Amino acid sequence: MSDSMWLVVDEIWCDRVKAEARLLEERVFPAEELPATSGLYQVRSRKCSFSLECNQIGYQCRYAFNNPNYDPFAA
Repeated sequence: MSDSMWLVVDEIWCDRVKAEARLLEERVFPAEELPATSGLYQVRSRKCSFSLECNQIGYQCRYAFNNPNYDPFAA
């Protein structure tokens, strides 16, 4: 059985929420050792620490699930 965990992979100052926003990745690790070419983990999903709050306020962002073209962590 594989194991998964959420890890902080980036932090930025978000002008919209006026706070430090964290980008989290859900990483899935294999249950048993795989060949080195397969990598140590797979990324299942990403989310922002303010995604739900921004969605409720109406801020347009990829992680607020209402604008896939705007990613504040890519800038």
